[in-house]
Amino acid sequence: MLREQASQCVVISGLSGSGKTESCKYIVQHLLSRAISYETMLNVKINQVNPLMEAFGNAKTWINNNSSRFGKYLEIHFSQSGNVLGAQLKEYLLEKSRVISHNSDEGNFHIFYMLFAGLSQETLTKNGLRAPNEHRYMSHNSEFAQLDNVRQSEYRKRFSHVKQSMLSIGFSLQDVDSIFTILSAILHIGDIVFVPHGSNDGVRVKNTNTVDKSIAELLQLSAVEFSSALVTELQVTRGEQIFRERNISQASECRDAFSKALYGRLFSWIVNTINSYLEPLENSGPLLMIAILDIFGFENFKSNSFEQICINLTNEHMQRFLNKHLYDLEIQDCQLEGIETIDINYIDNHYVIDTFLNKHTGILAILDEESRFPKSNDHTLATKLHHGPGVQFANVYIVPKDGGTSFTIRHYAAPVVYNIVGLLEKNRDTLPNSIVSAARTSNNPILQDLFRCNLNEKGTLPPSSITYHNSKLKRTESRIRNKENDDDDGITLKRNNLRSQEKSYSSYSNANTMERSAAMRTVAYHFKHSLTELIEKMNTCKCHFVRCIKPNYTKDRQTCLANCVSRQLCYSGVLNMCEIRRKGYPLRVTFAEFLQRYANFK
Repeated sequence: MLREQASQCVVISGLSGSGKTESCKYIVQHLLSRAISYETMLNVKINQVNPLMEAFGNAKTWINNNSSRFGKYLEIHFSQSGNVLGAQLKEYLLEKSRVISHNSDEGNFHIFYMLFAGLSQETLTKNGLRAPNEHRYMSHNSEFAQLDNVRQSEYRKRFSHVKQSMLSIGFSLQDVDSIFTILSAILHIGDIVFVPHGSNDGVRVKNTNTVDKSIAELLQLSAVEFSSALVTELQVTRGEQIFRERNISQASECRDAFSKALYGRLFSWIVNTINSYLEPLENSGPLLMIAILDIFGFENFKSNSFEQICINLTNEHMQRFLNKHLYDLEIQDCQLEGIETIDINYIDNHYVIDTFLNKHTGILAILDEESRFPKSNDHTLATKLHHGPGVQFANVYIVPKDGGTSFTIRHYAAPVVYNIVGLLEKNRDTLPNSIVSAARTSNNPILQDLFRCNLNEKGTLPPSSITYHNSKLKRTESRIRNKENDDDDGITLKRNNLRSQEKSYSSYSNANTMERSAAMRTVAYHFKHSLTELIEKMNTCKCHFVRCIKPNYTKDRQTCLANCVSRQLCYSGVLNMCEIRRKGYPLRVTFAEFLQRYANFK
């Protein structure tokens, strides 16, 4: 970076459980250990980002006990002389659906287990939390109930570490407590039960005490308005307001949609707050950057759904990006220099990407089209998929013999069978306007921030006006505090005053309805925009690739299976990389660079 005065990007890829997240942490630690920070605590703060995001964005799957359920793009900013000036974190494609449901042999996000282990008994009682498995969102897995004292102690230590990480970065104690309060409320929302009411398939909340005493108090909103928002839908037709009752299925979907939205927006809020404390100051001058991409690994589960489609398509793009840089650009350089081109055979996976992303007959295009029709279902979607990409991309898309609700894709790593059932519901991910309006009436300042504005095209919260106007003030205040006292005990002394200043900047947006265009955006829409932005960011940097290889499929620490390793080396293109480096020109410098580096040897 310093020699070329150009920004760099480290792309870490590999199977789920191959060590990408750990590699990311080591790379960040190494870079920060080699650089000097203008602020005494800045390097410490940046190092705290990874463990903090792991708690909120990672979970146990059947192939990985610490699986990343989101994509993380961490930018570390340097001066032209190599001093650390700040950092920015970009999040992509958080698996929000894990909050409400996951397979029986998997877990919810780590932070929920830490919550039960780390909160004091007094706080657990205050937040109305019972035994973990008594809450519906935690009952899919009996893991916590089976934890011995050693593992419970481990979760307790991790909770303490997460809390200290937040304080070290700059979160106030009030912020931290509010975050844990919202997490508690999410668990209570999942416990809401609906029963029939009236004569038109209408429903009411059965356990009103959960809403009145737990959710309403924790989120500081009206219990009556919130309950009404769950069971009735407000429609505006020709200027006339019509309240329509929801049935049990619709009310349950509304409840779970709010839980997913609440967690997803809280996750974005945490990322935005981290960025507000770590962004470089305006007078920092020209910046260089080293970015580290830690993306979820290729997955092939017993049952693969919409989440695996997004994850595996992202990995196909990363494979294509690597192919472009290692093969296509290599050949292009040889042609430009008038050198005989290198003959390397590699598998071009653009047909797989086209199968998903073709504008008219791609899987995601058809999924979006069907998602806009209220009467569409799993079978109508299956029919259109089998007759669309199933015909045009028959070499990639395999139609089941019975023509049922599944399909197989020949990915670069392995064939994967996807279940069509539930794809429409997951793609729509609709959050009713009535719920948004109820959330916007909350007296909880963080909850107000979460629903103050619409999601951006990536499906995440944009940096709020509060964060934007005060970020430089936050960093300046933090910098002054660090100069006065590097002790962590003083890290939040002036944030309380800062929070009161932030309120004066807030301008409450219209709480009536979401914008129609934003409301119609699907998860696939957000996914495509996230992928586009990520690739664009990577294209602005000089890329370095780290391939993580999984030693076995059973999560054993001391076992290395030759077949497992060799298979990954083959389909990931590592063997082809060795060949192109042997036949090609792995080391190259321009004449100007050569003269600059070796002129003294004349």
